[in-house]
Amino acid sequence: MKFRFLIGLLIAYAAIAYLLFYPAHGAFFVSDDWHWLWSARENSSVIPDLSANYFGTHSGGSYNPVSSVWVNSLYNIFGLDPVPYHLASIILHTVNALLVAIFIFLFSKLFSGKEEAHAERLAAIAGLLFLIWPTHVEAVAWVASVQHLLATFFYLVALIAYFVWKLKQKHLYLAVSLLAGILSFMSKETAISLPIVIVVLEAVFQLSHAKKFRMRHLLPGVLFAVSALVFLTIRFNATGLLAGTYADQSLIVRPLTWVHTFFTFFEEMLSLGVLRVTWSNAYFAYPHALALMCSVLLGLCIVMLIRRREYLYISLATLYIVTSIPFNPQGINRL
Repeated sequence: MKFRFLIGLLIAYAAIAYLLFYPAHGAFFVSDDWHWLWSARENSSVIPDLSANYFGTHSGGSYNPVSSVWVNSLYNIFGLDPVPYHLASIILHTVNALLVAIFIFLFSKLFSGKEEAHAERLAAIAGLLFLIWPTHVEAVAWVASVQHLLATFFYLVALIAYFVWKLKQKHLYLAVSLLAGILSFMSKETAISLPIVIVVLEAVFQLSHAKKFRMRHLLPGVLFAVSALVFLTIRFNATGLLAGTYADQSLIVRPLTWVHTFFTFFEEMLSLGVLRVTWSNAYFAYPHALALMCSVLLGLCIVMLIRRREYLYISLATLYIVTSIPFNPQGINRL
């Protein structure tokens, strides 16, 4: 992907993002914003206590030190002026859209063998769709949701660095990928799906290139899994939570709610969130029937892809499902 093409994309994305999110530009702080700002005021340093949760205690809460650094830095520079916080989120969302474009370009080169010009067009469209899709509004417009933007940034950097490592076989890129993955975990815990994504990508790469998957090809996934386990250990020491979240102190099994959250991801993507209320009302009126119907439809789509040997699309569907798993117990789908 040419440098001039990237700069052009960045300028275009920035202009579109500013126009789209201009209403958020003048918004004030709301809800959880004040928790983060209070924590920033109480901190004597921009760097938070890495052994505590985001609130500075050791009981419950979230463990997002990278997100704390972001908010603390903005607070130390701009105080309680909300405009710079919103502008920073818009800029971060713009950069994420550009990273999506780079990711798609490299994905196309590695897995589908598209010509560079075609891959660039595909990448530009993908980044644009990511930028404007209305399901991102809450994450960009709400200051306290910057942790989702940061986690996305480092998640995408980790995947891009991994792809570059596959292309150039220089271990520095794998090290950058691992570091970005750890920073993604430390931005928002739901990024914990990254090791599984790496394993899926490695398997697809080996099956599409080497035609035979060997155990040594699991090494990148193992390294990411080890880093994730280290992170979870630190998080447990900081919050006392293993599988719980700030909302629920332990994992509560709610199968029908999880199914609803999972399929709401599809609804949000396909209907732009327009059918959110209609879908949820219908689901909770007939949960068993709609859970079964949606599961059968998804199963039929997968069977059709398998019969047509569309392994690339099967892998993409697998990645989509894997990355949604950490969100299901929390009932979060719009972020």
